[in-house]
Amino acid sequence: KFVSGSWLFSPDSPTGASILGGIICKEIAYEELGLERDFGDTRKNNKRVLRYNMSYEPEIIGEDETTVYFLFSKEKFNKIKLGYIEQCTKIMQQEMLHKTM
Repeated sequence: KFVSGSWLFSPDSPTGASILGGIICKEIAYEELGLERDFGDTRKNNKRVLRYNMSYEPEIIGEDETTVYFLFSKEKFNKIKLGYIEQCTKIMQQEMLHKTM
């Protein structure tokens, strides 16, 4: 078991950098450290992150008036991560192309 934690990125970071950072963190925990489950929480008013976390189909293990608590599985992470990697990579490539023009 592990907690992948909260991520803060500079507003100047490329679009998708925080998603890729989270994927790298989970990859290390799952593949290098052999851990199987990731615990997390998200504030209910943080709609974008809540929607992102829900896309991994986590088990909701608790909830209070401000926060939802999750348990993520390695299997579901592996099923969904490639779509995010492809999407973020395309967006980052497009941003780099526009900066060079």
